[in-house]
Amino acid sequence: MRRCRLIYKSIAYPEILEPEAIGELTTLASERNKESGITGILLLSGDSFLQALEGPVRFVNQLFIKIANDKRHHDIELVTYEDINATCFHDWSMRLVDLAQIQDEKRELLLQKYPHSGDAISYPNDKMLLFSLLIDAKNVLLAS
Repeated sequence: MRRCRLIYKSIAYPEILEPEAIGELTTLASERNKESGITGILLLSGDSFLQALEGPVRFVNQLFIKIANDKRHHDIELVTYEDINATCFHDWSMRLVDLAQIQDEKRELLLQKYPHSGDAISYPNDKMLLFSLLIDAKNVLLAS
């Protein structure tokens, strides 16, 4: 079965950023993704999402169409789409990492490595750095 990784970014509307709303979103996404064999990670920095989805091509494509039509965010930008042999987020049907919640030396490391405005981490324009941020966020969560 052919598998892919899709990475996109978007800007969230304020109502989805409420703790209850975003908790419900990630719980529901995790349940649905598990059924389709999709894994991934969702980063939040301020009002900006960055998400990686991995899984069967057909299911990832169907999910991205739903995401692109979701009215809870805007300015959706497809960053990368590639065939993969192995997943990077295989343990997670979906996990949220709020970059503002990362503390201490881990936060300092991210601020040294990635663009930021004040102490808010920005998503890099470079695709390799963007992927690196996703992996670093995963590793920070695993180390917590």
